[in-house]
Amino acid sequence: MRQFTIGLLLITAAVWSAFAAENQSDPSLPRAPDFLLRKCVLADSLHLADFANQPVLLFFFDAGDISTRPAYPYINEWHRRYENDGLKVIGIHCPQYAPLKKWENAATAIGRANLKVPIGMDWDWDVYKSYNLTQLPTFILLKPGLEPVFSISRLRSFSEIELAIQNLLKDLKPNTILPFILKPLKPEDNPEIKLLKSTPRLDFGYHELRIANCDSSAFGKFTPYTDPGDRIRDVLFLDGRWRVDEASATFEPDRSYTSGHIRVLYSGKAVWLLVDFPPGKPPRISVKQDRSYLPAEAWGNDIRFDAVGHPFISMRYAVPLHIVQNAQHGAHQLELVIEDGVATFYYVFFESGAEK
Repeated sequence: MRQFTIGLLLITAAVWSAFAAENQSDPSLPRAPDFLLRKCVLADSLHLADFANQPVLLFFFDAGDISTRPAYPYINEWHRRYENDGLKVIGIHCPQYAPLKKWENAATAIGRANLKVPIGMDWDWDVYKSYNLTQLPTFILLKPGLEPVFSISRLRSFSEIELAIQNLLKDLKPNTILPFILKPLKPEDNPEIKLLKSTPRLDFGYHELRIANCDSSAFGKFTPYTDPGDRIRDVLFLDGRWRVDEASATFEPDRSYTSGHIRVLYSGKAVWLLVDFPPGKPPRISVKQDRSYLPAEAWGNDIRFDAVGHPFISMRYAVPLHIVQNAQHGAHQLELVIEDGVATFYYVFFESGAEK
């Protein structure tokens, strides 16, 4: 009996150590840290202790970070597949970008993502910090008693996560009948398939400083910029009257600069943009690609067109906008022309395609 007890303690320690190594958590904690989130989507509130008697999958993510988008259909499917077996899936929105720290924007972004599980708003990252996490997204699987048994902070690991869910459910109910592990829903989700090289996400603030024609003397104040026309890939060029702050760049017109533009030479298949604007006053942002207006066959879901067929971005909320969907992965020049208003840009994201 003493040997069995020692063995069980060693196994428990090993499981927690694996969790702690992934997330740098305190290995002395017998349970996952409790939390109570009162501002939620698809729930009045979320108190982790309410689910102490069932398995729980925690999904820490930022609804404003489009790189997490591939996980959403898997989250929905795991909820559908295993809810009757007792699994509770909980999302925790940890906003990295200022617009997604506002309820209207966060709730809209989550609704557009079509997530069907309850999502709590971790506005100040208090829950994230209590778990000592270092990366988004992170998936943490808890067994009854709220003890962590699996944790991973890597996308394209969906089969691995689902296998951990099934192993836990089988441990709890050995005779349960479970479905086959989901096959990759898109070729890009398969970790065995190589992704084509795309331009990395370009953040507009001086913290990353991916703006080629900007230097520190201009930080934090409105400055006139002139696009030099250089053909340098994977950087941003500004034209017009801009203020570059730590995490964003804001265009504001005046008498001398009534319009402005952003230009980037990129590689990728699709393009997403996060932009904010004064309440009720969205600017007009026209979209050009390869020196002409974006052709209709490459319009993203958030593109609209005017009376003469010119494409522009339609906005009601500051959420990630799908602006370009090329038929194939390739190299292009993108130009965003800002007219009739103020706009604050946070990032432009380039989605990759899979090698054939």
